Amino acid sequence: MNESLIRRWNETVGPDDDVYNLGDFVFQSNPDLVDALLSRLNGRHHLIYGNHDQVLKKHRGRLARHFVWTKDYHELRIDDHFVVLHHFPMAVWNKMHYGSIHLHGHCHGSYVERLGNKIVDVGIDSKHVTGRYDMRPFSFEEIRLCMSRRSFVPVDGHGRAGQPE
Repeated sequence: MNESLIRRWNETVGPDDDVYNLGDFVFQSNPDLVDALLSRLNGRHHLIYGNHDQVLKKHRGRLARHFVWTKDYHELRIDDHFVVLHHFPMAVWNKMHYGSIHLHGHCHGSYVERLGNKIVDVGIDSKHVTGRYDMRPFSFEEIRLCMSRRSFVPVDGHGRAGQPE
């Protein structure tokens, strides 16, 4: 299984690609094995900690060379999109009323997003981005295409509830 996941990762991610992993990156308690695994994966790694990333937190000093940064939450701009990254899905997030996108992991494809909202499970074991279980990281182009089919529906009292803005 690990060899197949590594192969699919490296077929998708180039050495200079930025990768934002949204947690539960490894289910491994041996830091030597985690170090060896990370050494084999292409890309510049950015990690949002998940609830199963204890080995990465405990040995963050030793494993830090594999990551540009590690955080619990992050916001960034990709082209003309404001993107909020968190391990857990959030019902509301920063700038959601202005078209921001929320990407999360944790749910392993089981979380059903509110139809029409700009939130999506981007775990490799989710089919919500492409409609397929590809078991590989998604490109932002794939995420952008997925989001282009959705419109914003306010859920927190801002705007007209249930009406796209």
